[in-house]
Amino acid sequence: LTGPRPVWSVSEPRFLVESDQEVLQFLNSLQLRLLFTMLVGVFSGVASVIVDIADPFRGAYRITPTVAQLFPLREALVLDVAC
Repeated sequence: LTGPRPVWSVSEPRFLVESDQEVLQFLNSLQLRLLFTMLVGVFSGVASVIVDIADPFRGAYRITPTVAQLFPLREALVLDVAC
């Protein structure tokens, strides 16, 4: 298996270690619930960004404004080279 590891594969073992019985002597139920809630929130946020980035022409991360600002730069370069 090559390539980058999924985000969940990094944090899932951490949750399992944190929720282990030996570690429970340091973490109470409220702390485990808070840890689980934070993990779910982070994964939901990362998933929404990944889904939005998957389509470069729709959503919050659009490529069209970036391309639009390159046209004046291209014209300026063409005029500069033509002179």
